[in-house]
Amino acid sequence: QLKETHDEVFENRRVWRELRNLKPDELESYVSANMERIATDSFFEYLRDVVGRADHIEDNSVSDLERSQVRDLANKLLDLTQDLAIGVDSEVRKNMENILRAGSKEDAKKEIDKLAESGELDPRYLALMSKAYAGGKDTWFTKEDHEETTLY
Repeated sequence: QLKETHDEVFENRRVWRELRNLKPDELESYVSANMERIATDSFFEYLRDVVGRADHIEDNSVSDLERSQVRDLANKLLDLTQDLAIGVDSEVRKNMENILRAGSKEDAKKEIDKLAESGELDPRYLALMSKAYAGGKDTWFTKEDHEETTLY
């Protein structure tokens, strides 16, 4: 069992190094191709430890920029893994961004209607919308705004 644990740690380290060396536009395809390896408790425990070590090193061996980059990549990985696990891909994300860029609730509703009329309102959008709602419920939007938009 010690050998298995050792191999797992080295595999996590290898995957993390590869992820850190990717260009931003390569991240989604890499994660998608390696979901079996990345979407594991072991890898996310390793990732939590990496972020924790970066945050708590008190000497100057890790810059604030490096700490921020580690945290940002870890957050992107978590979001991307969750999205891919529920089937949200770049097309669904693009449609969601168009809705979020709308200047008002009315414009957002028009964008949703446009997607529905063109057949592009994917059911996976609902999963992404619930995730967005959970992340935005403590923003300046009122509870009624969220409920109205979500129910729409």
